[in-house]
Amino acid sequence: MSNDVAFCPFEFKGGIRGKDYIISGADFIVLDVDNSEYTDSECSDMLADYNHIIARTSSNSPYKYRVLLPLDVSIDIENDKWKPFMKKVADHLGIEIDLLPKAQIYYGYAGRELIINKDGINLEASELVKNIEAQSP
Repeated sequence: MSNDVAFCPFEFKGGIRGKDYIISGADFIVLDVDNSEYTDSECSDMLADYNHIIARTSSNSPYKYRVLLPLDVSIDIENDKWKPFMKKVADHLGIEIDLLPKAQIYYGYAGRELIINKDGINLEASELVKNIEAQSP
């Protein structure tokens, strides 16, 4: 996340990005925060109970960042349940995020300082994934 990279929590069949080409579960999720009242360091303080990595986005603003959260289990849910799952995660954590598609590609930027917490627990996806309702088309 502190290099010029593109990444996604999922693996794609044949390297082709798209919801129909996802062939793996996710061991981590990425929260895209673009409209927060909290800075990246304040967000890290809010997430102190969880393992996480935070990096600023292209604007290098302390209010625009990505949060990578390792999960307690690998999750593999249907495409139409992805955004409701991410909404449930955001509500659980108290963070406003952009609800992006499951096949979203995220970018890291060279020279960004990372905020890393390895003293917490992995996000309890095993609990949050329960009772997720599919999103209406």
